[in-house]
Amino acid sequence: MTTPWVPQETPFQSLDRASVESVEERNRTLLLRKLLSLFLSVTLGVAAIGFGTAVVYRGVIASFGALGFGLLLALLPRLGSRRAGVLCTVWYFVLTLGAIVLGEGIRAVGMVLLPSGILIAALMLPKRVVAPWVAASVAAVTAIGVAKWSHLLASAGEPASLEEVAVAALLLLATGVLIRIVVGNLESMIAKRQRAERALLTSRDELAARHMALQQVNELASRLHRSLDVDEIARQAVEVLVRYSAPSQVGFYLLEEPGDRLLMTAHHGFAEEIRALGEYLPVAGSLSGVAVRERRLVWSEDLARDARVEPSVGAALVASGITAALVIPLAFGNRVLGTVNLLFRDPPTWTDVEMDTFRGIGQAVSLALTNARHVAGLEHQAFHDPLTGLLNRAGFHRELAALVGAAGSPASGMEATAKPGVVLIDLRRFREINDALGHHVGDRLLVALAGRLGRRVGNDGARLFRLGGDEFLLMVPAVADGVAGLERARELLSALSLPYEIDGMSIEVEAAAGVAIFPEHGRDSHELLRCADVAVYRAKRAGSSVELYSPSFDEHTAERLALAGELGKAVREGGLELHYQPKVALADGRVVGFEALVRWRHPRLGLLLPASFLPIAEASDLIHPLTYWVVEKALEQLLRWQREHEELAGARMAVNLSVRNLLDGSCAVRIEEILRRVGVAPASLELELTETAVMSDPEAAVVMLGRITATGARLAIDDFGTGYSSLAYLRRFPVQALKIDRSFVAELAGAESQRSQAIVRSTLYLARSLELTTIAEGVETPDAALRLRDLGCDIAQGDLFARPAAAAELERSLGDRHWKIPLA
Repeated sequence: MTTPWVPQETPFQSLDRASVESVEERNRTLLLRKLLSLFLSVTLGVAAIGFGTAVVYRGVIASFGALGFGLLLALLPRLGSRRAGVLCTVWYFVLTLGAIVLGEGIRAVGMVLLPSGILIAALMLPKRVVAPWVAASVAAVTAIGVAKWSHLLASAGEPASLEEVAVAALLLLATGVLIRIVVGNLESMIAKRQRAERALLTSRDELAARHMALQQVNELASRLHRSLDVDEIARQAVEVLVRYSAPSQVGFYLLEEPGDRLLMTAHHGFAEEIRALGEYLPVAGSLSGVAVRERRLVWSEDLARDARVEPSVGAALVASGITAALVIPLAFGNRVLGTVNLLFRDPPTWTDVEMDTFRGIGQAVSLALTNARHVAGLEHQAFHDPLTGLLNRAGFHRELAALVGAAGSPASGMEATAKPGVVLIDLRRFREINDALGHHVGDRLLVALAGRLGRRVGNDGARLFRLGGDEFLLMVPAVADGVAGLERARELLSALSLPYEIDGMSIEVEAAAGVAIFPEHGRDSHELLRCADVAVYRAKRAGSSVELYSPSFDEHTAERLALAGELGKAVREGGLELHYQPKVALADGRVVGFEALVRWRHPRLGLLLPASFLPIAEASDLIHPLTYWVVEKALEQLLRWQREHEELAGARMAVNLSVRNLLDGSCAVRIEEILRRVGVAPASLELELTETAVMSDPEAAVVMLGRITATGARLAIDDFGTGYSSLAYLRRFPVQALKIDRSFVAELAGAESQRSQAIVRSTLYLARSLELTTIAEGVETPDAALRLRDLGCDIAQGDLFARPAAAAELERSLGDRHWKIPLA
């Protein structure tokens, strides 16, 4: 039968007989050049000796021979070794005959020239003419020897001496022996040369076959390594083996966990019933199992009688005409990957090269599989959460991009009204569980949460993700509207609300959810996730469980972020300015102080009031440099007024403090440094804090307020009555003034006058009992001022007296009144 591996044209097949003969030609030419040089030297030496000993004919013969050898040596490159060898042999024949004819002794000629000529003929002439040349040379010398001997025997004048007769007889005997030896040597040389040529051709064919096999393995490896899909690697491996080994059937198997059976993932030539029967092969009790365990090629020439074959599969294969199988193991390092099974109807005969090629194919496929699985493992790590196994944040961005791309294609079949949506779930107080019970319990709880959410995902193509920490996200491929999204979120939260049993403890979890819909809330995964996050924050802050994103929730927009950057530059480069509003004693109308109010003259938006930019500063560390800049500039202005106007000698400057300032451990030190640097009396500074800020952490506030009042500055509680002050804490706070909120002042003359008067009256009574100064803000009418005075309020400020204005403008409006404002 034909060998399965059909050799193809390779570069090594150019090394044919002509190439071999070319190498031999160079070797013969080199050898003949050395011999001719030797013969030329010897004949020149013999000629010199002949002429030196007066044996003229010997010198002439040797010189004539040297001339021939010299010409052959000079013409060797042009003639070639074959022609030069023939001419050299002929020349030896001529010299031999000439030497004998001219009287040279037969012994000398027979023992020197004749063997040398025969040697040249054996080395240089073609095999088919070596024997005739040798026979002709020996026959000629023998004939001359016989003639010489006959002449000696028949000579009447010169009877043959015993010596001559013996020499002639021995010469004939030696010639026969020499012929036998030379011919035997020639036959041996020719046989050796033929064996060398056959070995060279065989080696050439094997080298060409190995090169072809290596080329095929390399091409397969190159193709396989361009793919990172295991199924594609299996398909290509089967295709290559079908093309080059012509099996009847091929099965590609991968080892399954826990390593006790192999799964067919690609195949060729199987009938459906046999493919189904051989879909799984056991590692124990099959040819594939032997290959896997021993990691070697396994060849079976007779499946019907091979006990290593799995019985049911073997019987089905034999019944279908399959008689032989070759199993190629797939393994890399210490890891077994699977096998490739080649099945044949007629058992082929494998050469060593073919078996090595199968091993090479197995190694190439194993390397490609290992590489693909390694990349898949890295990809799994990159896109999956290691704790729960769910897709992570990066996986969400990838999956939503794919979903949006598929939804936009005409073939998607998605309804025009159905849009992708996300439900972001954030657990409440999950940190408390970690702190109280440990992170290992928190991790187990997260795994249980993931499992419960996964069972509620549904079968509509929704995907569950863990974004990190205590955040989970459900991506729904088609949401009808926001209402449907909210309903889906409530179902998930309902599932989470049931208790979890962890280490014998019953743990309950609360969560908030935010819903965002593509594309109305975001046109990519990043925007959509941000909007869902904003909705979750809104749900937590509003005390609800679920919120659908609305632009009204968005406090952190790109414009706000840009404004924060510009505000930082304004604080650093002095781009802010201060306006001042006077505080008036209700008893006599004297100006007793001022409140410093910061303004930002924005190059694009114009003059901005504090409500437009102070929340941005409070959300970052900008609030600290901004506050200290206001304190210093306001005190410098107060010092100038006190020096220029005698009636303002005891005036105070009020500056607002943020809750962020109150929590700053260095706040008191910074204020003390500013007071010392400016040079005003510490009591000239009055720091105002809102009631809500003070009560956010009363215990910490008591400590921080004590440090601030230790500098000599005064403290006032702003917007009093709007928060939830505790009288117990108010008694402990080291404050000197209470500011009545403008909302109560504005209602003094309205329909709610009686109720507002009661609130103001009680506040004033409380302040007097605690020996605190009272300040009413937002006074806009004379009636309100008079009512406040009648109720016992100490100080008022508002548009009735003066609007907030820059220092120069305030001086122009109040300077002519000598810093005293009548109430009516």
